[in-house]
Amino acid sequence: MSGRVGDLSEVQETKLEQFKTNVADITKPEHDDYYFLRWLRARRFDLPKAEAMLRAHMETREKMNLDTIIDDFQDPEVLVKYFPGGIVGPDREGSPVYIDPMGNADSKGLMRSVKSKDILKWRMKFSEKLYRETLPEMSKQAGKRIEGMVYIADLEKLGTRHLWKPAVDLCITYCKLAESNYPETMKSIYIVRSPKIFPVVYKLLKPFIDEETRKKIKVLGNNFQDELLKIIPPESLPVHWGGTMQDEDGNKMCPSKVCLGGEVPKSYYSQEMIIPDEQQLIQSSVKHGSRIDIPLDVKYPGSIIRWVFTSQDSLQFGIFYKDNEENKDVEIMAVEKYNSHLVYEDGSVGCVKAGSCEY
Repeated sequence: MSGRVGDLSEVQETKLEQFKTNVADITKPEHDDYYFLRWLRARRFDLPKAEAMLRAHMETREKMNLDTIIDDFQDPEVLVKYFPGGIVGPDREGSPVYIDPMGNADSKGLMRSVKSKDILKWRMKFSEKLYRETLPEMSKQAGKRIEGMVYIADLEKLGTRHLWKPAVDLCITYCKLAESNYPETMKSIYIVRSPKIFPVVYKLLKPFIDEETRKKIKVLGNNFQDELLKIIPPESLPVHWGGTMQDEDGNKMCPSKVCLGGEVPKSYYSQEMIIPDEQQLIQSSVKHGSRIDIPLDVKYPGSIIRWVFTSQDSLQFGIFYKDNEENKDVEIMAVEKYNSHLVYEDGSVGCVKAGSCEY
């Protein structure tokens, strides 16, 4: 049995009902069997693992403000114009088809123009819109429930420049976020125009891609257009990928639907970053593998801690409150990796109460 609505074994039915009971304290009325089965399939109907996965997701929703991210997060212009990818149309079963010409990505240019965490938020916003807007709309059009999308990765022009470590690290971070928070999003994955370097790239990412997702990956050969047309009607596929779709101006790659990426103009570099007078910054040396603590005394509740920093290499950064009564550090902002050697990192956090903290 597939583990989907209408195709469940007796054991799967029983586990579904038990799962809904186990997580009733964190779910909402709009969460239906389709929703619950996503998490169960992702953990092969292992109830404790599925529950742990869903509870971790709910914590991430709160930390990243995913409930309001569609309205609250403003799309950085540089990502809209230069981050490759886009939905072109439905496949033959009504599922959205997403084409990603990732070989055109200017990873360095993008990461020098916008913070890594904002790139991640932008992709999380896409996933939220997919589930809250795109899939429901396509379900109406198809007259049935559409649960996932077809993903086509065009690796033409993919090369060693894409193995730049900060970009690889960011890609891995996103893979982890996507797998943990949006399971069963991919209906199928097709790799086209793969270069010789593809096995190296896949080896780097494979450990962070769920086994069930890996099973959906198909690497197509030179005859990929015919293979894609078996699942996608020609009118839903741009000419460049084997279909008949093209823009009004005759462009066969349909940039009106698929952002083609390209080199990011230097005018975008650090445009959204706070760049302070470096003479105002305190300089510290931190050996590889070691840490430095900067203590602060917060005298009044409601105060705001603001930071701006840069570094010669990527580093990890977090904020902790010192609980003197229990003699322990309480995490206020989780430790995360920052590519602060590329752009200045700036941010702030509100302090609920007075006391001592360190970051």
